[in-house]
Amino acid sequence: MISNDRARERPPFLRDAPLRDLGDAPYLYPTFRQALLDYLSQIPRGAVLMPDYVPQGVHDPYRRAGWEIAFYPVAASLALDREAIARALDARRPDHVVLIHHFGVYIEENVRLARELLPAGTALLEDFAHSLPQDDVPVRGDLAAYSSTKMLGVAEGARLVLRGEARAAPCRYAPEDAASRALRSRLERRLAFESFFAARDLPRVADSAMRRLLRRRAEYYGYVQENYSEIRARIGSRSRTMLERIDLVRVAERRRKIARLYVEGLDPRLLLPVPRESLIRQALYAFPILVADRTAFMAGMRRRGVRASALVDHWWFQAEEPGHELRDRHVLLPANHYLSDVKVRRVIEAANEAARSPHVSRGA
Repeated sequence: MISNDRARERPPFLRDAPLRDLGDAPYLYPTFRQALLDYLSQIPRGAVLMPDYVPQGVHDPYRRAGWEIAFYPVAASLALDREAIARALDARRPDHVVLIHHFGVYIEENVRLARELLPAGTALLEDFAHSLPQDDVPVRGDLAAYSSTKMLGVAEGARLVLRGEARAAPCRYAPEDAASRALRSRLERRLAFESFFAARDLPRVADSAMRRLLRRRAEYYGYVQENYSEIRARIGSRSRTMLERIDLVRVAERRRKIARLYVEGLDPRLLLPVPRESLIRQALYAFPILVADRTAFMAGMRRRGVRASALVDHWWFQAEEPGHELRDRHVLLPANHYLSDVKVRRVIEAANEAARSPHVSRGA
């Protein structure tokens, strides 16, 4: 099965010599929610405006820090709604606004609009967790989020970057303890789990059986969510050393090439209604498409040897749960930088075959 599982980093993306020095990097924790909670715990409580389709790793630190949380809508086009944002800002002037580059898709107009509408004194948290730092993609936020454990074959490493006045809150690392070692062990096992499947193109039945067999050993999310507020040890030396040696430019180039293959080869009905240049501007976590019946589409992809995915669990935190086009209909196609062109074309062929069914195509 072809999947988006992370392979442990190796050449040509892992260099022999360090490309950067992260020894004294602030807010570089095993997971991003640790970094964000550390920062929020040091500044006055306030109000935050965030997307309605938002990960728990962003939402929960604000909740635990006692912030008032409001939401603005995210459409399938990923474009910010000027009027909706303006109304939300008028209803309660927030201290923070969160802007997420969902799936890594970079829409320049969203960043420009957010900066235009934000009141003076409101900080912008720009979430790049589904992408990578790139010199040709400027950071416009007062804070920026990155999550290496989503994009790279490394067990630990997420960072909150502070800019301007946000630098006033120092990072508060704590010593290693039993909980931090347990977290590291779980994250290492998770990477080993993903790397096992990334290295093997198993038949569908064997793939499913092996995942069931190994899943319990690779479980980590429940432990992270239950314990992260008490764990403030920095990432381990093994992960830090690896992050210092990963060629991020080469990784981004490869992921952008994979995105171009998808843009050029997929049935246009599957593409998100976003500018095509937005799909190849920066490295993507996975390639997003939109379908009418996600369950049927993903089942069809598995029959064709592809394990597609969707970000659903821990992505909705409102009492009411009405239909939501982006949340309910998106599918993510593998875009890991170790995938060959041949495998990407196999995914494209499988998706296009599945799209021919009137039950699963978007029909746009």
